[in-house]
Amino acid sequence: MRKRLAALSFTEKVKILEKLRDRSITLAASGLRRNEERRSTNKATAVGQHANTDIRLCECTDWEPCVCGHQPPYHCALCCLELTPEQFKEARKRGWYPNAGT
Repeated sequence: MRKRLAALSFTEKVKILEKLRDRSITLAASGLRRNEERRSTNKATAVGQHANTDIRLCECTDWEPCVCGHQPPYHCALCCLELTPEQFKEARKRGWYPNAGT
């Protein structure tokens, strides 16, 4: 595949990129991404939602900080929901997020 793409002329590559852009725009306009967002919101509400806010927080009893990156929002590796302030403090005590603000 890589060799075939490398062999294409610049004009042919531009045509492919334009088709991909058009597909992306069509997909964004179709509302499919919004439906996925609604599904994840409904799932998170069922799993656990912080009282009086729209922020969904982890309620796992055996939570673990996610290793996908040390940048906000800090979240649970099990449910992928944001850590509670107490969980965040505990994670910092364990050595996670050394450069994060308090």
